Amino acid sequence: MSRSIREHKDLLSSYQPDTVNRIFDSLIEKELLQTVMSKSSPAIRINYSQEKESVRQAAKRFGADVVGFANIERFRDAPPHNHPSSLMPEARTVIVVGRRVLRGLHRPVEEGTGWHAYNMFGYGGLSLRYANHTVYELACFVEDFGWQALPHSAHTIWGYRGRPQKPWKVGPEVCVTLYYAAFAAGLGEMGWSKVLLNPEYGPMLRFALVITDAPYEPDPLFEGRICDGCKLCVKHCPGKAIHPTESESVDIGGKKASNGKLNQGRCLFHHWGLSETTSQFLPDGVAKRYEEGMTMEDVVQLREKVNAKVPIYDRMRMDSHTQAICGSQGCCLVCVRHLESKGLISKRMHQFTCPKEEKAKLAVPTHRKVFLPGESIPDGFVEDCAAHPDDKLSTNVEGVG
Repeated sequence: MSRSIREHKDLLSSYQPDTVNRIFDSLIEKELLQTVMSKSSPAIRINYSQEKESVRQAAKRFGADVVGFANIERFRDAPPHNHPSSLMPEARTVIVVGRRVLRGLHRPVEEGTGWHAYNMFGYGGLSLRYANHTVYELACFVEDFGWQALPHSAHTIWGYRGRPQKPWKVGPEVCVTLYYAAFAAGLGEMGWSKVLLNPEYGPMLRFALVITDAPYEPDPLFEGRICDGCKLCVKHCPGKAIHPTESESVDIGGKKASNGKLNQGRCLFHHWGLSETTSQFLPDGVAKRYEEGMTMEDVVQLREKVNAKVPIYDRMRMDSHTQAICGSQGCCLVCVRHLESKGLISKRMHQFTCPKEEKAKLAVPTHRKVFLPGESIPDGFVEDCAAHPDDKLSTNVEGVG
């Protein structure tokens, strides 16, 4: 055992024994791998499978729920401003991690009683704090093996394009498309909503990644089928940002990643709560109307004007870097409930709830209908249970609590 490892264990003696043992085992594993590699010639250093699995397990210890590896060749058709090699020309591998969005985070939004938890733990805070922590620690772990590692996550600089420093280079700010990167790493397939669907968590993941020159073998692309083409995401998107019939696709590793055509400006307009359709925070006269043809830059500028009159929006951005007001209702919440009800994902909740207002339409005399494990969910139930802000509680149904 090396002196550095002994010092690490002495330093960690004040921590819980289980935590010390996990870190200690990781350090020993690293040292053994590095010792073997240092005694091998460059021509022999061709199998990094054990190192790769060590990195995968480390990512999970750092909080990742899913981990996938993609080689740089799978990004061949990515435009320069979305290409990992624009950030690190010698990149050979992209390691993608996903952290789950807790199902309970949607409940206050559905009830109209709270947005802070979803913003902090399910959207901006999850992507830009917790996932950032995961990829930073993972990048440190990879660099301990002697490889360069660049952590990369969701950007808050919407649509910004700086001036290239050299004529043959792309300008800042380069941002790898996280959902396509997750597809390239074998973590799922694209849903019609342009959200990646994972076989365990469905659309309920936020992604970040590490770009490295380590030559790890890529994971196989996902070959299953999750999206069944129900188009509930189209029906229940409050911004009507997902086209019902037009699609777009990109080639990743010889496989098509296809999804419905997304109007990004319309999506952000309603996602950020600039309209009364999705927000109950807007004072009289502040709500805006989306105009066809608005660019992403137009929506960003409009957001700044609205936020100047809505203090709670600035508070949300201060706490979680964004204001996720729509609650991802169509692209995530309705989608995951549908996938769960059809058995298309493995992660299932013990209870399946439906908003009170929708129960009136189903003539169920209870405040909540609860389905226990093993109990069948009637056809059409999920579709009928999607929340509609304009729906009124029916007065001719008795016993609705």
